[in-house]
Amino acid sequence: MADETPTEAPLGETKPLDSTSLPPATIEETEEDDGAPDPDELATLWEAVREGDQASIDEMLVGDEEHPPLVGVTVNTADEDGLTSLHLLTIEGHASVAQWLIDEVLADIDSRDKYKQTPLHHAAVKGHGTLAHLLLNRGADAMARDSAGWTPLHAAARSGFTDAAAELVAHAKETSAEEAKAMVNCAGPRGETPLHRAAYWGHAPMVEMLLEHGAVFDQLNDAGRRPFDVVCGGGGGQTALPKLSKLLRAPAAAA
Repeated sequence: MADETPTEAPLGETKPLDSTSLPPATIEETEEDDGAPDPDELATLWEAVREGDQASIDEMLVGDEEHPPLVGVTVNTADEDGLTSLHLLTIEGHASVAQWLIDEVLADIDSRDKYKQTPLHHAAVKGHGTLAHLLLNRGADAMARDSAGWTPLHAAARSGFTDAAAELVAHAKETSAEEAKAMVNCAGPRGETPLHRAAYWGHAPMVEMLLEHGAVFDQLNDAGRRPFDVVCGGGGGQTALPKLSKLLRAPAAAA
């Protein structure tokens, strides 16, 4: 007589789970408790950050017994562009709130956005000297390169804001004059120095500042061009053309 005992599956094998057999409540609880940030709450956070509303930021990121922090959100959570709260505070120029976020909430000083730019890059672009000073003194990498290869000083030279650039150079000089000179003459993409960028975009005050701090006026980029050769190539600063030409050609004449 044949053995009619059902054949058992070998150990280690499991029967495929039929999701329809799960109680509906279990499925709903799993969906609600996934730990993902709520989009509307994140939008509220970004608005508070852009406005520099420290009390609201504190309530959402730190919280207390009555108001717990947002679920799935930390001080280093980024928006769709990779911008963290510290990036956004820097862009908007909220220095005191940025200091609190760094010192009390422990924001990542060198967080990177989708272009690998740090908060210091943004302080340089926006010309926020006070924020550049704060970030540098809290340990920000003054020579951080973004995804294209630009440093914060290159960023400042592009925008023409000398306050932030002066903070960068002064911080480097605290280490040594050699380090400051290396920063000023640092080659970026296509071999362009901060002086190339300042000259190209027609920023005479920036050119003057860089020359005063040891920028090499005739350093060649990868195309063999000096800063003088690219003056106002970006289409701006045409009124500064005579001054820029004199600044960048005078040392050659003297030689």
